Amino acid sequence: SRCLENVARAPYHRKANLQVEGCCMSSMALLRIIGSVLVSVLMVDGHAESRNTPTKAASLLRKRWDWPLASAEVHTEWGIELRRYFMADLKLADLVTQFAMVLPKNPDTGLAQPSFSSTEATRLRRKMIRLSDNLQAAVADQNVSDHTLLSMEADPKLNSSQKEWLQAEHTREQQQAKVMVNQGLRVQEDAEALLAELSQGMSVSSSTRGGASEAPRRALDLFKQLRADAKAFSTSREEAERGLRAH
Repeated sequence: SRCLENVARAPYHRKANLQVEGCCMSSMALLRIIGSVLVSVLMVDGHAESRNTPTKAASLLRKRWDWPLASAEVHTEWGIELRRYFMADLKLADLVTQFAMVLPKNPDTGLAQPSFSSTEATRLRRKMIRLSDNLQAAVADQNVSDHTLLSMEADPKLNSSQKEWLQAEHTREQQQAKVMVNQGLRVQEDAEALLAELSQGMSVSSSTRGGASEAPRRALDLFKQLRADAKAFSTSREEAERGLRAH
């Protein structure tokens, strides 16, 4: 064995800078060091690959288009985005139903219902989070669609007429998405306000009869607003889906 003064820095490994001074090392010790360095290199390279994996948007910017593929892709991506809004609509319908069941009075029959509890508040909050997740995913899909159009506009294989058609389709879909996003935000605000009203009602003392008598009416008014905005969202989604089927 020879005395080793330095172990060279491993390729791509930013932190490994091992230095052995003075003494002679056995071949087994050397193998252990080499093995640990190789593991570190693999781990760092693995992380780098994970960080640098191209997103769908980035890969689409490098994609080459022809007319049949481009015209189909515009509607395919819109269909994916509408699927997100469909899932949000389902969550919203369920949320409206659940809120109706925890109001002080049933909004349809006017009959008194059991008092609102913290357990129900937690359950409703979870449903509101799932609704928000679907709306955020739809916005992310729209961003991907925007990047796709940029790659199409830059592709020399598509002529000006084809690019104008793609831009018109994308603009129409973008406008419909904006309407649904705004409606979705409004619905979330309605749900937050109603949940806050119901939660506040839990702490109202029976001695404050004046305030307590107003609570059911306020909750009912907020619920009616939630249901109306939810209906508007659902109507917009259905119109967008009919437009997609027409193409």
